[in-house]
Amino acid sequence: MSTQNLANPLSNRIHDLEVPLTLMERIRIVIQLGSAMLAGGLLVVGLVEWKIFEMEVVGNLIIAIASLIVATPIFLTSIYGIFTRDADAHAMTEQLVALATLAAMMNQQFVVATLIPIIMNLGHFLEERSILGAQAAIDGLKTLQARNATLIGEDGSQREVDPSELKVNDLLLVRPGDIIAADGEIVEGISTIDQSSITGESLPEDVSVGKNVFAGTVNMTGVLKIRVTKTGEKTAIGRVMELLKEAENAKTPVMKLIEKYATYYIPIILTVAGVVLFLTRDIDRAMAVLVVGCPGALVLAGPAAMIAALAAASKLGILIKNTRFLEALSGIDTVVLDKTGTVTIGHLQLSGMVLKDAENEKDLMVEALRCASGSRHPASKAIVKAAQDRDVTMLTPPSAAIQEVPGKGVLLKET
Repeated sequence: MSTQNLANPLSNRIHDLEVPLTLMERIRIVIQLGSAMLAGGLLVVGLVEWKIFEMEVVGNLIIAIASLIVATPIFLTSIYGIFTRDADAHAMTEQLVALATLAAMMNQQFVVATLIPIIMNLGHFLEERSILGAQAAIDGLKTLQARNATLIGEDGSQREVDPSELKVNDLLLVRPGDIIAADGEIVEGISTIDQSSITGESLPEDVSVGKNVFAGTVNMTGVLKIRVTKTGEKTAIGRVMELLKEAENAKTPVMKLIEKYATYYIPIILTVAGVVLFLTRDIDRAMAVLVVGCPGALVLAGPAAMIAALAAASKLGILIKNTRFLEALSGIDTVVLDKTGTVTIGHLQLSGMVLKDAENEKDLMVEALRCASGSRHPASKAIVKAAQDRDVTMLTPPSAAIQEVPGKGVLLKET
């Protein structure tokens, strides 16, 4: 009997999460969406009063109120950024938007003064959602971490502890089905470890004394005693999480360029707008310079696209440690893959059976099912699935305990 590996991304245990919003995120989103929606509603009402009922004064008053509602948070943020000398690209964008909005208000172009901040708020909201998607990848990895660990004392006693309490050289007891709580070395026992969450390999690895194991992987068969070598952020899964956080916070080259010259950018835009106003005596053109000078598309679209790509990749089991690798993809024309199952779907499937002279497929399937029915190994699960697909059932359950022999198979001795 043989199996064919069709599979493997990162373990399916992660990334199907909804990340809860923090209080500050909720407040920010409420302000952004609330002010934009309220201002948008008032803008429609004002335009109806102005254009349909020909009540220009009333319509302009309503639209002016709308512009104040949506622009006030931007004004406050811009003033704060000026006093704190914030050279962040987002702060620079908001300052230019605030200036353009203020110029529109002074010129009594309240429709423009309402639309500019509404568009910017919607852009910020979309960026927030992309960031939360990437954060879901990081929080999803946390589900791979053990919630508790069994610590063996010097006197041989056992007690449940939080993984954060573990120290190097602690001795852990890991039972079948347990998530390993720290990186370590096996000092006693033989087992099979599901390391797909770390290595991407769907096939479990047989381990014995002297082998290294990693936090976040799953002990599948035997009982192990493990000597801790690394804990917390120093573990393999901890380093993966740190890489994801660094990737989320990494800035694109365009963002770095904008922030590098942010100190000079705003004065240059203001100078150009001033020159245009001086030469043309047309405030509309000067205001257009301020609006066009906002690097909003670069500030919002670039990072949002990168973060969304990180989130989408992580849901497929692809962990990217820096956004510069995403940018480099456009120049790749050849991809070299090793012979493992990393790029497949992560499940074993029965592909055929080798029969002896006196056997038939159904009898062999029944005997294989008897052995596999009590095993957690992926190969056993593939056999059980194949038996179900063929409508093969056991007439009687096994009358003896099933013993898994790491690296060899399943042993069933009946009396």
